[in-house]
Amino acid sequence: MTNRELIDLKVSSHQPNKTQTFQVLMYYLMAYYSGEPQFRAIQYLTLLNPRRGIDYRVAVNELFAGAVGIVSKGILGFPDSPRDM
Repeated sequence: MTNRELIDLKVSSHQPNKTQTFQVLMYYLMAYYSGEPQFRAIQYLTLLNPRRGIDYRVAVNELFAGAVGIVSKGILGFPDSPRDM
């Protein structure tokens, strides 16, 4: 993690799949709800693959709000989505 980015290292010969991207979203949401201020500053989620020399990056504010809400409330059981706060 950097001061504004959560990075997950994947060393695969394949592109990221839905399970890996879901995993990074869950990491972000759990960190966000931990109450630690450094996690509230995360602006980007990144899957880094040094084997392929590629990084896949998305801005947190560009995430589909419906998916974030479903994972926050429906899967992790948090009362609100980060976007509701």
